[in-house]
Amino acid sequence: MTRYPALVIALSWSAALAAAVVLIPGQPALGAVAIAATVPLLVLSLLVRPALIAFALVAALLAVGRAELPAVDAQIPLRAAALAGGSVALTGRVADDSRQAGGGAEVLVEPSRLLVNGTAVAGIGNLMVRWRGPTTAGFGDQVRAAGRLTLPRDMPGFDRRAYLAQREVFLELQASSFDVTANATGVAAFPAWLRSGFTSTVAAALPRPHSAVLLGIVLGIRQGIPTELQNALIATGLIHLLVLSGLKVAVFARIVQGALAPVLGRQATWPAIALIALYAMVGGATPAAVRASAMGGLAIAASHLGRPSHVWTSLALTAAAMLGWRPELAWDVGFQLSFAGTAAIILLTPAIARRVAFLPLVLREPFAVTCAAQVGTLPMMATDFHVVSPVAPIANALTLPVLPVLVACGLLLGALSPLPDVARAVAIPISGLVAYIEQVGYVLARVPFAAITVPRFPTWLGVAYYSALGPAIAGANSTGHRRKVGFVTAAVAPAAISLAALLMWAHAPPEAVVL
Repeated sequence: MTRYPALVIALSWSAALAAAVVLIPGQPALGAVAIAATVPLLVLSLLVRPALIAFALVAALLAVGRAELPAVDAQIPLRAAALAGGSVALTGRVADDSRQAGGGAEVLVEPSRLLVNGTAVAGIGNLMVRWRGPTTAGFGDQVRAAGRLTLPRDMPGFDRRAYLAQREVFLELQASSFDVTANATGVAAFPAWLRSGFTSTVAAALPRPHSAVLLGIVLGIRQGIPTELQNALIATGLIHLLVLSGLKVAVFARIVQGALAPVLGRQATWPAIALIALYAMVGGATPAAVRASAMGGLAIAASHLGRPSHVWTSLALTAAAMLGWRPELAWDVGFQLSFAGTAAIILLTPAIARRVAFLPLVLREPFAVTCAAQVGTLPMMATDFHVVSPVAPIANALTLPVLPVLVACGLLLGALSPLPDVARAVAIPISGLVAYIEQVGYVLARVPFAAITVPRFPTWLGVAYYSALGPAIAGANSTGHRRKVGFVTAAVAPAAISLAALLMWAHAPPEAVVL
């Protein structure tokens, strides 16, 4: 443990911060106590050996302080709740990506001017604005909306109000009208301009639904995709192709690197990283695009760094920095998939590839990458998409080889926006590749038991899964006594967690969930 101090400290920080955000949000007094407790621990580090234990505890306490402080004005939630049901007109700035919701879309807006029942109001935090219709809003746009304020909807098994409170959102606006009054300006406008140009070029060059699928693959824009196709992609484990995450970027870049390695050797890393940077720009340089590109780039840099300790330390420091920058990322499925999937790809892909060496190279790497990612993210996929797909490795082995071509050609289409006729000609083979992915999803979704529905995946089961997976991997890569300890821990830890969960369930008070 003492050989990798930065790794231990980064993991302590990340684990404590995520736990504080998810389990005990909005406790500023606890944050103050945690920060105060770091002083005696720093003194203790002079006496305790190894001192790393004290430093790891200090990092964990500071993380709790970061999660809980600065304290949100305690009156903001109360002022916001008092305005629920009121009619509102607002102008403000879009602070994140918009996403599909309930036949329309929703987006986080930082209000600059707010009128509730005709009276100017301030100090109620940000608003989650929901609207129906074709209007689209991008990161940094200025918007105007009108409608009725409501308290945020909660969901069974997910404390959505606590999640939104981390982003200072205490009210939702059900908008009857929503308009973009001005696009992002200045330096921030360039990525948005690239994204807008790319979107319009793809929509003009490819017929639906191929254009919608390509936009989902390249930018994670999930609009205009038929419900039947989306369900087929979920059932076959291909839905990650339409999610903006570091997992997809890492898969894409890893395959690009593998294709270029015979020609460029170790220098194949740099073209792959350049493509990732271009991806972030075309993605609009939104928080999700930058986050995904950073995690994907780290996965590619891993093979160039050489020493595994450097890889894991870099991965842990990246996650710690992102959580420190925005603690609410602990709730974010894209961040969870990025971190767990990237770690699994780095750790498991080489071993899986060796065991399927009989496969052709063009299928071996995608199959190994997919299996590694699925093992690393199974609880998250079950929790967020409510399905586990036994055919996912096969579906991904058949589709991932064309992913780099699709992304590269998709990015090329953006450069052809001044030449629409040329763009339409280039789009013909791209349409064929997109149709191929669609058909793989449709065909494999009809296989018996292609998808196992998971209505609810309890948190304790996810903890038990990882408590078995981690020691099992450590044991498989060790020898002698450590190997035995790893395998014994992999058996005992999940059993103990399951027993504790059973006892808690047996003694839990009755509860009812109002939907």
